[in-house]
Amino acid sequence: MLGRLAKLAIQAAGLVLMVVLLASWPSYRWGGSENLQAMLAGAGLTLVVSIISLIPMAAAVQRRADWLGQACLGATVIRLLGTLVAGMGWYLLLRPRLAAFALWTMLFYLILLAWETKTAMGYIRLVYGEPKKTPYGPGQHESNKQPDDRLSEAPRKET
Repeated sequence: MLGRLAKLAIQAAGLVLMVVLLASWPSYRWGGSENLQAMLAGAGLTLVVSIISLIPMAAAVQRRADWLGQACLGATVIRLLGTLVAGMGWYLLLRPRLAAFALWTMLFYLILLAWETKTAMGYIRLVYGEPKKTPYGPGQHESNKQPDDRLSEAPRKET
């Protein structure tokens, strides 16, 4: 579990680092060093909470695959409440520029949420496999046909 968690933490840190490097100059130009500090605080805060929220998913994949759905939901709750509590605490203690801190925290939250969703879907495919393909094509099933089609395909009795 720790190896899988470390791999995910490195992936998340790389994603956050890439966004920070791309957004540092615009953030600095927009509001100076205060905005840059707010961006780094939002990035660090959401990264730490995101890594903590990955623990239930990594544990479920390793130990109890049938709990993966609940683990993904629990990870989302941990992430939401953890970001809220940590963000409020950070703001109340250090008083960063509110608009910049809220904007960057929300942006990093959404980026990491999209990445975490992709990770969860990968785990679900790993545990449950690929969806079964039907001869009716994607999204098609025999029950989706119109009643007239089902009647016309029924074998007819000859009299």
